[in-house]
Amino acid sequence: MGTDMRILMMVGLVLCLTTVVHVGDAAQGDAVYFKPPYRPSTCFGNRDMGRLVTGVSEALWNDKKACGRKYILRCIGGDEPTLHPCYEGHRVVVIVVDFCQPPCYGIFNLSLNAFDVIANRDFGKVRVEYNREGVTEPSRSISSEMEGSAPLLDLEQEKEDKSEDCVRTKKMQRFNGGM
Repeated sequence: MGTDMRILMMVGLVLCLTTVVHVGDAAQGDAVYFKPPYRPSTCFGNRDMGRLVTGVSEALWNDKKACGRKYILRCIGGDEPTLHPCYEGHRVVVIVVDFCQPPCYGIFNLSLNAFDVIANRDFGKVRVEYNREGVTEPSRSISSEMEGSAPLLDLEQEKEDKSEDCVRTKKMQRFNGGM
C-alpha cells in the first residue's frame, strides 16, 4: 500500500473517531412546547429575545445561571418507538429565557416556533439530544441599552419572518448612522 493511501486512511480514521467523540458529548432529555406570547420571561423581562426560545427545568436552571445560554437541539424520538415525530436532519438553536416550573414535563420547554423546527407538534413531547452552544450576554449589546428596544438582529432566530428582519435592519441602520 502506498504512502498516500496510508495517509488518507489515517485521516479518515481520525475524522471518524472525532465524530464519535463529538456525538458522545451530547446529552439527552425530553422537550415539550409552549405557545406564544413568549414575553415576559424570567431572564429578560419584556425584552424580545426572538421566537426560538426555551424555558429549562431545574436540571439546567442552576439558580438563573442558565439565562442567555444557547443550546443546539435535535429530535431523536418520541414516547412510542413505532411513531416518528422527528424531522430528520433538523436542528434548532434556542436561547434560555425562562424557568420551567415543576412539574415540568421536559428538560426543555421550547417555544412552539422552536419545537416546529425539529418535530411534529401533534406529538407534544419528544426526546432530544442537546449540546450547549455558548452564552449570550444581551446586556453588552448596543440595543439592550436603548429602552424598550429589540435585540440586535440574530439571523438564526429570525429567519422565519423576513419582513421583520428588514424592519429591524433598517432601524439598526438608522441607529448606526446608515452603516
